[in-house]
Amino acid sequence: MKSEYASQNASKMNSPEFSVGLSTDGNGKNYALVIPNINQFSSTKTCEIFDLVPNKAPRTSFSKFDKLVKSLEENPETSTKLSEARKWVADTFYDNENTLSSLRLSCGLSQRQLGAVCGIEQSHVSRYEAGKHEPSLSVSATMANALGVNLETFYEAWSNSRKISQAEDIHD
Repeated sequence: MKSEYASQNASKMNSPEFSVGLSTDGNGKNYALVIPNINQFSSTKTCEIFDLVPNKAPRTSFSKFDKLVKSLEENPETSTKLSEARKWVADTFYDNENTLSSLRLSCGLSQRQLGAVCGIEQSHVSRYEAGKHEPSLSVSATMANALGVNLETFYEAWSNSRKISQAEDIHD
């Protein structure tokens, strides 16, 4: 590892006992350098270098339920019934309350389906619906278009989702 490259591209964390520098060798390999701080009590500490290897575990489905829903969505007959059921949920449980979830359900879409239409992952749709993350303007425009609403309605629905999320966080 080139020390001048590492020193220019390192992020550091410090504690009274040691300093940690995170660095790369320029070829995509990452390292953690643990450097003990020398104080008046000890002058014989060694520096350690750790090779950081990312976990490359294969991604799997979250549950058997996800697999079941996916298989049902692939069948045209059951897909239509699921869409109708989502619309019923929106009409029954979201009395004129615009949230991202209610807009999506009113369209009869699952989070996975909306994500596919918008070119984003289902997990991003989930975070936006939960009010945990604010979508960018381009993502908002794409989602609004997919949901058949204007940007103002979309933003209002996201704001309502966020308010609900913040209220739930207070009560947890």
